[in-house]
Amino acid sequence: MSGGEDKLVKIWNYDEGICYSQGTGHSGAITRIKFSPNQKYIVSVGSEGAIFIWDNPREIQEARADNDMPTGPVEGDE
Repeated sequence: MSGGEDKLVKIWNYDEGICYSQGTGHSGAITRIKFSPNQKYIVSVGSEGAIFIWDNPREIQEARADNDMPTGPVEGDE
């Protein structure tokens, strides 16, 4: 998972370098991003002061529980 100057929250397959899902909403750069303790949400903080709570796609939740990423793209906030 990443967030940065492009203002996008992205979910990646680390090994393949493929972005499976991305979300937009911040009007400033994303300065912090974390999974919630239960892995169901992603919390992002932007330089504009906004804090967003995103639904973590089910496929990502299951893959993280299995320590593996999905084999194909998943739908996300675009």
